[in-house]
Amino acid sequence: MNYRLLIPAILICMFSCKSQYDKLSDQQLIEGYVSGLNSAEFSEVDRYVSDSIVSKEFDFLLSDNIEAYSILFLWDSVFEPHYTIVEMKETELGVQMTLSKECKRIRFLNDSPILSKVNVSISNNEITEIQIYEHQNLDFSIWDARRDTLVSWIDSNHPELSGFVYDQTIEGGQDYLTAIELCERIPRSSTSGLASTIKVNNQSMIPRSLLRGESIVSKQTLTILMSHT
Repeated sequence: MNYRLLIPAILICMFSCKSQYDKLSDQQLIEGYVSGLNSAEFSEVDRYVSDSIVSKEFDFLLSDNIEAYSILFLWDSVFEPHYTIVEMKETELGVQMTLSKECKRIRFLNDSPILSKVNVSISNNEITEIQIYEHQNLDFSIWDARRDTLVSWIDSNHPELSGFVYDQTIEGGQDYLTAIELCERIPRSSTSGLASTIKVNNQSMIPRSLLRGESIVSKQTLTILMSHT
């Protein structure tokens, strides 16, 4: 075999594939990113984002590097989320989109998917910042009542899971999901109003995460955010 010919051929193929990836439009980049979110495989997200990826909810910093962001991803993946781009447009500030999200946690606390307005910044064909700047169809009082009632019931009946709402690691996510499943199994007659409190109505809402400490953050960041509760 003529290795002198083989090596240049491999290099040409590598650069050709990279060049093809680099030609992705901002819209294609974001669509690939959202598809990666739905795959539950972080490698499918990592390829579209910068190593210094910043994620924010309003003005609160959730992560500022790929490692911290991966922790958020793994926590979120426990609830088997599905994201849908409802609308997307390019602006002077970046790409703005309306993003719909549903998952087991949202179905329990919210009944229906939540809608968020998100601004995405892109540089050198990589997503560098993701900021949620608006939530739509909110009813914080209902979301908070459902979550707080769940937390209270778990503290009283399954103390081994206490604190699940503040642990945004994959283990914390698993405890959160277990808490939901335990609550869903109990008969209405034995909950002292728990079921009726949790299922108040079918209005669409979203968590007041950063105002109540239920932010999607690593343990290191959580302590800082709790000062805002």
